[in-house]
Amino acid sequence: MEFRSTTAAATLVIGALTLGAAPAHAQQPETPNLAYSTTLVDKTVVTVLRGGTFELSKGTRLEDGGVERLTERDGTLVRADGSAADPARTVDIVDVKDATGAVAVALPLDFRFGEVSVPVRPALDEDDTVLRLTPEKPAGLDISQPLAVKPVASEVENQRALNNLATHFGLATAIGGFVGTAIGATIGCVATLVAGCIGGLATGASVGGIIGTIVAGGPALIATGIEYLTTVQAPDGTTRWADKPKPQTAAPAQAEPAK
Repeated sequence: MEFRSTTAAATLVIGALTLGAAPAHAQQPETPNLAYSTTLVDKTVVTVLRGGTFELSKGTRLEDGGVERLTERDGTLVRADGSAADPARTVDIVDVKDATGAVAVALPLDFRFGEVSVPVRPALDEDDTVLRLTPEKPAGLDISQPLAVKPVASEVENQRALNNLATHFGLATAIGGFVGTAIGATIGCVATLVAGCIGGLATGASVGGIIGTIVAGGPALIATGIEYLTTVQAPDGTTRWADKPKPQTAAPAQAEPAK
């Protein structure tokens, strides 16, 4: 089974998930509900699940950005084709199971900024109903380099772009946002890994929250988020959110009097 790391997180945090939906014309069976709460405690994201449990498994990152689930055979993790998995590409997967034990959601813990992979350590507590995700600083990451200074858009453009981003997500991005914030607090200004430091966002935690939200929100939110990040780095007046001068309408030509 293959997952997309940019989309799997989105369905985990819808607040109350209703599972096993049938076609509209069929009789709707009673379905188990999952509810959650997510908080950030220091640099750890804590999610409490009601009506289900968490379970940890393993996957491998694919070249196209997806994640394929691995199985264990005789102590070795193997792919669907039977080949041994590359340890360097192995990632944790958090499975969210409903009360019947069926997997409702699979969340690959594959957080990357550019070419940098940020380890996120999972832990389960209280009969597997509490998930703790703690980002760790990547080995060899140098965050002491001076930050790049780039021109930024006006506050009006920034706010309009942020408002547009806000309309595209809700509770469905909570875990991604919290993990991104925790990553920012753990490794510093993560924007340096992507496109230089973003003006108006003083801390790595703020930028990490935005990027984490984009990662968790799926393709539509990624497009909107990229537009937001592009806007806040663009020169004043050059984005689609800038106030443009209204085109001048030429006055209608006066007809010459008949001779």
